[in-house]
Amino acid sequence: AAYTHQGASLHVTIGINRVTWRDLVSATIEPLLGDPDFTEPLPAGHHADTDSIVEGLRERLTVLSHRLGEVEAADTVASHAARFLRTRQAALHGGLLDRLELDRLGDVTLVRRRRASTLALMPTGGGLRVLLGDRELRVPAHLEPALRHLQRHLEIRPCDLEPWLDAQSRLVLVRRLVREGLLEVVR
Repeated sequence: AAYTHQGASLHVTIGINRVTWRDLVSATIEPLLGDPDFTEPLPAGHHADTDSIVEGLRERLTVLSHRLGEVEAADTVASHAARFLRTRQAALHGGLLDRLELDRLGDVTLVRRRRASTLALMPTGGGLRVLLGDRELRVPAHLEPALRHLQRHLEIRPCDLEPWLDAQSRLVLVRRLVREGLLEVVR
C-alpha cells in the first residue's frame, strides 16, 4: 500500500507466480475427493466417538491410496502444463495491422513468431492441441510437421511449409496463426 504526500508517484509491484509440488499433488488428489466416499458428512457427535471416526478415516485413506496408485502421472503433468500455457497473456502489439494484411499475405510473405509467444504442441488421439498462451486450437494431426517447423524457426514464409502442405493449406494455416496472434507480418 504505497502512497505519496507530494506530487505524483508510480509504484510497480512484480509478483512471480510459482507452482509447487504441493500444487501438483493437490491437483492430482482433488478430483478423487469428489467421490461419494469422501463427500459423506461425518455423523453427528463424531467428536465423542473417535474410535469409529478413526476406523472410517483409515478405510477412506486406503481407498484413496488405491485410487492414487491408478493415477497416470503423465496425464496429470500434461494437464497442468496445458493449463499453465493456456493462461499466459498474449502480447499482440500490431495485431490489428496484421489482420489488415491477411488478404495480401502470399506464399512468399515473411512472417515471424511474436516475441514472448508460446507455441506448444500436444498430440491427442487423432488430432493435435496447439497451445498459444492464452488460447488453445485443435487441429488435424497431419499439421504437426509444419507446426514443428514453426517451433524451430522464428521467421518463415508460407512456401517454407511446402514439404508438408500444399499452397492453399499452408496459406490457410499461416493466416490462421496470424489471426490468433502467434505470427506477425514482417513489414
